[in-house]
Amino acid sequence: MPIWSRRWSDPRSWGRSERRLNATRAVLLSRVYRSVSILLKLTPSILSMPLICMRTLLAAAVGVSALSVVGARPPLAAEVAPRAAHSSQGVGVNKYVEVCAACHQLSGLGIEGAFPPLAGSEWVLGRADVPIAIVLHGVQGEINVKGKKYNSAMMAWGGVINDDDLAATLTYVRTQWGNRAAPVTAAQVKAVRAKLAQRTTPFTAAELQALK
Repeated sequence: MPIWSRRWSDPRSWGRSERRLNATRAVLLSRVYRSVSILLKLTPSILSMPLICMRTLLAAAVGVSALSVVGARPPLAAEVAPRAAHSSQGVGVNKYVEVCAACHQLSGLGIEGAFPPLAGSEWVLGRADVPIAIVLHGVQGEINVKGKKYNSAMMAWGGVINDDDLAATLTYVRTQWGNRAAPVTAAQVKAVRAKLAQRTTPFTAAELQALK
């Protein structure tokens, strides 16, 4: 008798299988609930994006969802940067992988013609208020990064990421891939968030330039 036939012919296995199925359902439902919650918060930013950016974002989302269904997952801090996993940067690494890597890539090099690099970016390495403002409220329109023009959009993540996580993520970005910039603190993020509390639209490159 085949193994699968013996297993399902044994009534004792039915309860175990049902428990495993219920556990799997619970995990999937929690993932769906979390994804829907994030999407609802980000809907205004997503709808304001150009079509090409929307397509790229949706492709990345579908890819992550597919990995979740088959039991795979994004890499953890210990796999992306082993030394950082046991330091204060661990949170920043994991949040970067979760939120930023789909567009800017694990290498920080971005996607040519679509999403600019973070490695060596003048917008990342300058005054901390600039990358904080970018993450909080997003960017739209043409922007020059390392001598190349990009004309896409980055959604606002201010309603999703808290001050501590945002500070940890930007600190990671500002100290990886050859970047050498001062860490970002939660107090800095809090101050910029309060200063820009009334803002409801993404930044343009000209507005960001004024923050430098």
